[in-house]
Amino acid sequence: MKPGRIWRPVAAAVVAAAFCVPAARALDPRKAPTQYIHSYWLSEDGLPQNSVTAILQDRTGYLWLATQEGIVRFDGVSFTVFDKWNTPAIVRNNIRDVCLDASGTLWAGTNGGGLLRMENGAFTVLDSKDGLVFDNVTSLCGTRDGAVWAGTYGGGLSRYKDGVFTNFTTREGLPHNSILTLYEDPITGDLWIGTNGGGLCRFAGGRFETVPGLPEPVVYAVHRGRDGTLWIGTYNQGLCALQNGRLRVYTTKDGLTSDRITCLLEDRDGNLWVGTFGGGLSRLHEGRWSSFTTRDGLPYDVVRALCEDGEGNLWIGTNGGGLNCLHDGPFATFGVPEGLSNDFAIGLLETRDGSLWISTNGGGINRFKDGRFTRLTTAEGMPNDLIRSLCEDRSGALWVGTDGGGLARVQNGKITTLTTADGLPTNRVIAVYEDRRGILWAGTNGGGLCRIEGRAIQSFSPTGASTGGLVNLIFEDSRGRLWVSTYGGLSLFENGRFTGFEGREAIGNAIVTHMHEDARGALWIGTIGSGVFLMRGSRVDRISKAQGLPDDTAYQILEDDLGHVWMSGNRGVYRARIQDMVDCAEGRLPRVPVTEFGVADGMRSAECNGGFVPAGIRARDGRLWFPTIRGVVVVDPDERRFNAQPPPVLVERVVVNGVPREAAAEIVLPPGRNRLDIHYTGLSFVAPERVQFRYVLEGFDPDWVRAETRRVATYTNLPPGKYTFRVTACNNDGVWNAQGASLTLVQKPRFYQTAPFLFLCIVAGVALLAGAVRLRVRSLEARRVVLEALVEERTRELRTANDRLAELSAQDPLTGLANRRRFDAHIEAQWRQLARTGGWLSLLMADLDGFKAYNDTYGHPAGDAALVRVAALLAEAANRAGDLAARYGGEEFALVLTGTDIQNAEALAESLRAAVAALSIAHAGLPGGVLTLSLGVATVVPDPALSWRTLVDSADQALYRAKQEGRNRVCTARDLK
Repeated sequence: MKPGRIWRPVAAAVVAAAFCVPAARALDPRKAPTQYIHSYWLSEDGLPQNSVTAILQDRTGYLWLATQEGIVRFDGVSFTVFDKWNTPAIVRNNIRDVCLDASGTLWAGTNGGGLLRMENGAFTVLDSKDGLVFDNVTSLCGTRDGAVWAGTYGGGLSRYKDGVFTNFTTREGLPHNSILTLYEDPITGDLWIGTNGGGLCRFAGGRFETVPGLPEPVVYAVHRGRDGTLWIGTYNQGLCALQNGRLRVYTTKDGLTSDRITCLLEDRDGNLWVGTFGGGLSRLHEGRWSSFTTRDGLPYDVVRALCEDGEGNLWIGTNGGGLNCLHDGPFATFGVPEGLSNDFAIGLLETRDGSLWISTNGGGINRFKDGRFTRLTTAEGMPNDLIRSLCEDRSGALWVGTDGGGLARVQNGKITTLTTADGLPTNRVIAVYEDRRGILWAGTNGGGLCRIEGRAIQSFSPTGASTGGLVNLIFEDSRGRLWVSTYGGLSLFENGRFTGFEGREAIGNAIVTHMHEDARGALWIGTIGSGVFLMRGSRVDRISKAQGLPDDTAYQILEDDLGHVWMSGNRGVYRARIQDMVDCAEGRLPRVPVTEFGVADGMRSAECNGGFVPAGIRARDGRLWFPTIRGVVVVDPDERRFNAQPPPVLVERVVVNGVPREAAAEIVLPPGRNRLDIHYTGLSFVAPERVQFRYVLEGFDPDWVRAETRRVATYTNLPPGKYTFRVTACNNDGVWNAQGASLTLVQKPRFYQTAPFLFLCIVAGVALLAGAVRLRVRSLEARRVVLEALVEERTRELRTANDRLAELSAQDPLTGLANRRRFDAHIEAQWRQLARTGGWLSLLMADLDGFKAYNDTYGHPAGDAALVRVAALLAEAANRAGDLAARYGGEEFALVLTGTDIQNAEALAESLRAAVAALSIAHAGLPGGVLTLSLGVATVVPDPALSWRTLVDSADQALYRAKQEGRNRVCTARDLK
């Protein structure tokens, strides 16, 4: 999927409407088309060819596409192509149109290959030999009476119903034999027929009636609007609207992007979408035209097909630009296309007159008021266009901190400036704040803190050389205390001095970007790289990525009315429940559940900006605004934009030993060793990459397997028996399909695994055993008395010696893990077993990074303690039969994973790497300041012709590569056979 978002300017009125964040809809008409989320797919993404001439969604939820290289089925992630090379019924790959009949059967019209019909998963062909009027089919329409109509180019019109074709040409009253479009009227049930030279006609009551008065006789598209308007798209004379007998024509003079109309669709929100030849996509809503063209990210301006799916997404087929999709998201973005002077937004401020001010990095400041953007730059008298801070004082004056131009004051259209000539210590002003007494404070880069009263300026330098004289944040809490952030950390400013505070040690030298006080008096503190601190009195707790936050940088923290905090960072905007944050800070919750927002939610870039104030606001109407590197974004927390539609789940195919099979109700597996791959899908198109799956093979899996986004389940060497495979999925908002899909599997036994054979073996074995026992008893009885005492004594001695020897020879005395000797024996035994029975064997080789330096710095007792803590993590991971955690030597460990494939081995390795880092064992010699772990992963199905040492060598080489590539990472041996 390609997020092809390229934005263009829109009319001020459209932007003004879009600022009013709309209620949850599919494609809200109050947004500009450029503000929808745009995705597209080309041939490199799986399309067989980049021209899509028709699109529909079938009743199961699949999208079907007509292309010049076959019929394509799409589930949002992957394309399945049906063409003449894999489908015998298809003799011509050029598919012109697709439709569904009243029963839901899929039909396709081809250029010279007649009609195709899909039944029970297979295509059949109907052509002129079966009664079709002509094999060059241009358009299709399934009508409510069960008929399928096929328009041809030059041959006229065919109707197929109850297995019989009825044909119509100019002899039967058809105005022209070349048909361009067919459309069933949703109100009257009449069939509308657009022709290439005969205009538009209606088939009703067995007769053809031509519509008079059209500007030209070539009609490509017809659509009935909900208000009763009949929309007619012509080849070269624009769009016609026929209502109550009156005809109106729209052309480029009215706002259309092209007068050559190719397709029409009115969506559920009342948007009329108009596909054009050369002008991209136009939209008409309440008399206002807008567009989406190549200037906005559409790959090509020839639109051939439009379709709205069940979730309200708009699908667009183009002639050379592949398949495109527009859908709505919770965020709206405003940047240069909407009137901002610069996309690199720094901060936002809402002033008491309702204006929204946006500061930029090089574009001055922007004001949005009454639906229009205006700007103040150096051209309008600003001292500098590099804006760092905004503040409104109690008189209504706007104070603007600039990076090099000093401090500007804007009021009543007049701009005045304070600079070093007026007493500022530097012209780099990066924070401006007015306290409750009306005193103006300015934080500077290099000149410390300034107090400004009138024209009097007093400067204060923060203590400590590490601060660099930089003050980036000024905040006054409800107790009247003034907080100041510098590069040396957070301080209180009291009586002209920078002082410490209770809890200062917990925050340390973290660079604070934002402070927020909630209704309970708790201070929320956002930082760059140190997470979020929560201060209640003298208690300070930290919440970071280790506790579930997506990012350790929080530029801004905003509260909504629903009990959430919203935070912005380098990886997007994320939301968490306030109570969850508090519970995590106080140790009642190990991790904070977080909802992340980014490009897939309407942001042009997920990277937010911060470090200057204010780096986001909650407006008076409750909306939240954040600056990003590509404009500002806004979200309404009260908006219930929720995808309540669970995705349909289907098992697409089953592959047995590399041979595909159709997903029948029951799959029978032959006797012997089999590899079974079950491919499934979930049909949600809002965010298909976020569809999650889980499955279970009842009778084999002890519990449901979380597959996340993986769409295949693999099983090998199933024991004989009957199993039921079940799979289900959830959409992007976590709504699960309660029913899912299921499949019955029967694994046939080998002859020696059958009940009769086992019974005969038991009978023969019992007979042989009885005879042997009888003979042996006589021999043993004679020796029993003599040997009994000796055996008892020797056994007792050997048991004691063996227990002691086993304990000493198999266990590492420091960590309690298996030692090297036991590791060698265990992996050799697993290798032999799996070489006989089949199955994956994975090995993780792990090494603590910089451990010699750690011992040298912190001493061997500390090193031993670190080894024990890491060993405990490994021992916990080796929690299944056949797994083994061992100390391989020094600071090196090994983890044998029986029956684990490469994906699960890599996932476990990554979790161990993260878990060791999360132990936060201080190590000043490593980049992150904590002890880290590097791991090498190797996976193989053991070959009896090879040695288990090949697996060890491969894992060790992968570990060496992890060390060479920078440590604290996982590398995988990919070429192991």
